[in-house]
Amino acid sequence: MRTRPQTGALSSRSTTISPLTTRFTSIALGVDYCLDAQRLGGRIPLLKLHGSLNWGACAQCKQAVPWHLAEYFRPVGSWAPDDRRARLRLASQLAEFGLKHCNQPICAEPVLVPPRWNKADHSERPGNVWKAAAAELSTAENVFVMGYSLPETDSFFRFLFALGAAGKPLINAFWVFDPDPYDTVQPRYEKLLGVAAKARFRFEKQPFNAAVATLNSELFGSEVLPHS
Repeated sequence: MRTRPQTGALSSRSTTISPLTTRFTSIALGVDYCLDAQRLGGRIPLLKLHGSLNWGACAQCKQAVPWHLAEYFRPVGSWAPDDRRARLRLASQLAEFGLKHCNQPICAEPVLVPPRWNKADHSERPGNVWKAAAAELSTAENVFVMGYSLPETDSFFRFLFALGAAGKPLINAFWVFDPDPYDTVQPRYEKLLGVAAKARFRFEKQPFNAAVATLNSELFGSEVLPHS
């Protein structure tokens, strides 16, 4: 059953969308979650290392199966809620949508991987995503981090970053945006990057929406990144 976007009661696992009018279908069709080993040409990689509320797991093989937002919004095409904010009950509607894999309905629980070192229990689900992330980091010239506090428990990400950055030239720019109310996030990234990358590191105490505005202004309003 295909479900129209709803603005009703909020479940404990909902996603808040931005207030902008967006053509969700065209955007979502241009995304590759990289859940399969074979990449989809012409699409933007969207690598969600800790899973997603719109991913269900196959009950048989444990593969993560995405419920693409293009399918979620197909009935309406484009949509802007009257109150300029809306709650999307993606996780609670996974089972209702009728996704299948291995000829079986997917599990109703979304695929979410906690930020910790031992991710063995989840290795069959987003393993291709982690491989793709290491490959992307190995060729990245500029890295922008928004809303990820690099918790001490997530040693796996530190390992992944070290693996992706090994043997490559210095990154041109590494910018981090986080509200950081306790002044703990910036020192973690400085330790991760080391002294050599200090001149290329920039930290802004900004929430996600302000970070997007800053990037839009500085990257598209003027040329600010150094060239290699």
